[in-house]
Amino acid sequence: MTYVLRTKLVKVDVMFDLSKVRERECLPPRREPYWQRLRPGCFVGYRPSLRGGLGTWIARTYDGDARSYKLKALGGFGGAQSRERFVVAKQAAEAFSNLVEGGGFVERHSIRSEMRANIMQAPMRRSRRDSGDTFTVTSSLA
Repeated sequence: MTYVLRTKLVKVDVMFDLSKVRERECLPPRREPYWQRLRPGCFVGYRPSLRGGLGTWIARTYDGDARSYKLKALGGFGGAQSRERFVVAKQAAEAFSNLVEGGGFVERHSIRSEMRANIMQAPMRRSRRDSGDTFTVTSSLA
């Protein structure tokens, strides 16, 4: 009897020390940020710029109520010196994480998504002028 063991190749993302300027400068640009774990469920990410120049810092934290990660773009912190940008990004990421963990984070919705949600929940009724299977949606958007 022969057994075949099948294994999956799993891509393991190497953790980088984003606090070191030299390591950040050597990172190749890509869409997915390079993440550094600050504490369980709290990460700070760095995305190098495709055009050269300042990269973008991102905060990621786990929301236990929603059972998903929340992201927030923090910006480039161009006003801070290179060696201080990680410290500022870390403080901003931790503040965002504390806000999410405390239940104070409210996702912003666009007007379009709000209107779409209201229209989908609006009652559908047949108009007197319409014939056949044509329906009109009436909704009071305040």
